Amino acid sequence: MTLSKQARIWVVDPGLMEAGGHHAALAETLCQYYRHHKDNHNINFDVSVLAHQLFDNGLKTQLEESGLTVSRHFASLFYKYFHDGVTLGPAGVQEYVRQLCSEYQLALDEAITQSLENRIVLFFPCLNWEHAWALDMAIARCGQSIVQADLHMVCCAMYSPTQTTKLSNQKMWFRMGFQRLISHPFLSLYASEYELCQAYQDLINCDAIENHPCYLMDWSSLRNQSTNKHAVDIPGNTVLLYLGDAKEDKGFNRLPEVLKSALANSSKDTHFLIQFTLAWAYPELSDCISQLKAWAETEPRLILHHGFWSNDQLAQVMMRISLAVCTYDTNVYQNKSSGLVWMLAFFDRPFIIDAPCWLTREAQRLGVRYQVSPDLALLNIQDDSSNIKTNVESYKETMFEPLFSWLVNH
Repeated sequence: MTLSKQARIWVVDPGLMEAGGHHAALAETLCQYYRHHKDNHNINFDVSVLAHQLFDNGLKTQLEESGLTVSRHFASLFYKYFHDGVTLGPAGVQEYVRQLCSEYQLALDEAITQSLENRIVLFFPCLNWEHAWALDMAIARCGQSIVQADLHMVCCAMYSPTQTTKLSNQKMWFRMGFQRLISHPFLSLYASEYELCQAYQDLINCDAIENHPCYLMDWSSLRNQSTNKHAVDIPGNTVLLYLGDAKEDKGFNRLPEVLKSALANSSKDTHFLIQFTLAWAYPELSDCISQLKAWAETEPRLILHHGFWSNDQLAQVMMRISLAVCTYDTNVYQNKSSGLVWMLAFFDRPFIIDAPCWLTREAQRLGVRYQVSPDLALLNIQDDSSNIKTNVESYKETMFEPLFSWLVNH
């Protein structure tokens, strides 16, 4: 593939819908990159985004105002079979896969016909096995048009094929979804972290699977960003208790208990920050939300933010906190990843968690300080070099590589 043509990047993401989670974080990263680089006239590629038909109006406007082209393309719900798809198997999700296949095919056709003068990079930031199956079918339907186009497809696997060990067919469905996908010479498959790379390499017998850069933020822009820009009102001695989508398995319902203990066992100048978004109205979280909102009205040391933060705002928060407390259910997160550790690694902030899990293993790989405390008591976290892996710098370099230069180089 020649590098003489100007590249056009197509971000193809049916999961890009609500203002929250890693899909929205990618949208923010796109905006962040354009905001920080377009004034320097050093953007030599165009970016088009194909999102869900219910894509959040605010995020869509931000992308368009930043200079990106956005289309509400997908009708299929990305997470429709996220929890029961493996149990249902291919037969149970066949109708969904066929519909998504048609939508992927239209996306591929649009990218090819609208980019005849460009070198095309198609970026699929998040695939589960059923999405991989649908995408492979779409490629087959495109026939010679995709083979003859000057393009490369960059696909990211984010979900573990070994997470639910009780289901014997799980590996089979993942293998079926991704084995054929990687057979295309114009396609590269990546995984979001070290353990997932190993799992997919073993699953489909392919040593070429590597880590893709973390796309939760535009790290290159942050390195050059003024510390006063997009300032947020966060006191100096602030502990982060929660960040991101409100979910039961992330320990959201534990927050009142954790906060009560933290307030009672910390100095009066210590503040506690809880930020959360709600993708849906979860009934199981409503009591906790009401309790936290009532508490925030009378407790000056509690900073409660219900809503989405831009990446610039989030970066300012991460710079100001002294510590993070991780309330996650460590049984669920034994083999499940979390972007919290990656942000803590970049901003060099420690965390406390109540038991070892994927987060502590990833912390070791990235050189993040942490302490295991069964009751999540606030502790002075000590450096423990025996926990740190020897390849920290090379792994961190890959994780925080600038996303766009990485994409364009394919």
